[in-house]
Amino acid sequence: MIKLIKQRYLMMMLLMVFLVGCAGLQEKWGDLSSEQQSTIILAGLQKQVDIWHDKGIEFVKANPTYKAEWQTKVNPLFDVANQAITNAIAYKKSPSLIFAEVSPTVTKAITALKAWGIFVDDTK
Repeated sequence: MIKLIKQRYLMMMLLMVFLVGCAGLQEKWGDLSSEQQSTIILAGLQKQVDIWHDKGIEFVKANPTYKAEWQTKVNPLFDVANQAITNAIAYKKSPSLIFAEVSPTVTKAITALKAWGIFVDDTK
């Protein structure tokens, strides 16, 4: 349980570092509306989901023994993450709600792939 909390905290911190690391954004973040901040955060989360999902597909193609688990357990986690992002966009959720509701679903999907030993540098 503590390991999962640490992983979620690390994912949130990495996302924040990514956002704060953008020089132009760093100075203007406070000047952005909540909707603009949400859009930026959701774009970053969607990018992570896309990158990790693609990496999972590649991994399963190279390791067919994981196919059943991918289809029944892991891929549905990415579906949930995508749906959470879609809902956040549709309901114009605030940055704090995105971190509370959407980020954990993304983290759960990514953690499932990390359990297989997959690593992706998604900071690029």
